[in-house]
Amino acid sequence: NLDGSKTKIVYDFPVKYIDELGNIKDKSTEIIERVTNGVRKFTSASNDVITTFSEKLSDGVYLRFDDVSTRMIYVGAGQNAVLSDDGKTITYVINDNISLEYELTYSGYKEDIVVKQYTGQTHFDFLFYTAGMSLVEDGESYSLVDSDGNVKALLGDVIAFTADERNN
Repeated sequence: NLDGSKTKIVYDFPVKYIDELGNIKDKSTEIIERVTNGVRKFTSASNDVITTFSEKLSDGVYLRFDDVSTRMIYVGAGQNAVLSDDGKTITYVINDNISLEYELTYSGYKEDIVVKQYTGQTHFDFLFYTAGMSLVEDGESYSLVDSDGNVKALLGDVIAFTADERNN
């Protein structure tokens, strides 16, 4: 600091990474659109955890980090991805009352299943490809482990709440 004192900021997770050229970069939760060979996808702008959202929900959401590779596919119909104006959210509309919204985190992504009004649908099916990793329950959380039992990825808690916040 200007007065000679020192300040240390500690984060619970990495907020910087080393890019492929060896430069230290700030992680970003911004999503950008890329078109490769005529295929439109959305991906993390600046992060060592590469998250890619396919244009069609049925093609899946991919996550890559070091030797970890996963793919999650919603089992059902949905429209094409829409990127928010601020580049922070990808939305897939399932129908007039239900949409899936995704945002990046510094270590992956989070998903919100948004139900605008009661539709009678109370469960949602997904396929989750883990590239050979096994799902292990650890108390109230879940991890993906390799064949040696090393934790390679964590699945966040499932949190459900209602718009009135009374039936959480």
